[in-house]
Amino acid sequence: MKYFNIFIGTWCMSLILPSSATAFTDGGFSRTCIARNWITGVEEPVYEQNTGDVLGGFHAYASSQPNGSWLIQYNVPKMSAESFTVRKFIFYHECAHAVYSTNVESIADCRGLQMMKSDIGVTNAELFELAQRYKSFNRALPPLGCHL
Repeated sequence: MKYFNIFIGTWCMSLILPSSATAFTDGGFSRTCIARNWITGVEEPVYEQNTGDVLGGFHAYASSQPNGSWLIQYNVPKMSAESFTVRKFIFYHECAHAVYSTNVESIADCRGLQMMKSDIGVTNAELFELAQRYKSFNRALPPLGCHL
């Protein structure tokens, strides 16, 4: 009965959430984050949603959903004010929250940077730009102990 209730709950949530995942797209750059559903354990695309300035000052926010899927919400006004390099990194950072199921920012920073480097590469100039932007938030990038 327990598993039947989980199935019914997951099915009901699938009616509420978007039926198909969308990719993060910025100009010619497009990627889909894939993370494990925390209920089923099955890898699936992460839902993406553009919002206004309603994320409590965050540029983006990754959260697990009641049906086990993940949702990344982007604060469009804040994202629009950032450079292309920073916007790409924010995608990888938020994706890392979902992929590694973590709410620890330094882990998402490190893993996101590792994912970005592995996927599209990161030049020294881009790393410097990201580090300077993070310095304005009183955070180090890459965080201490992060190996690229």
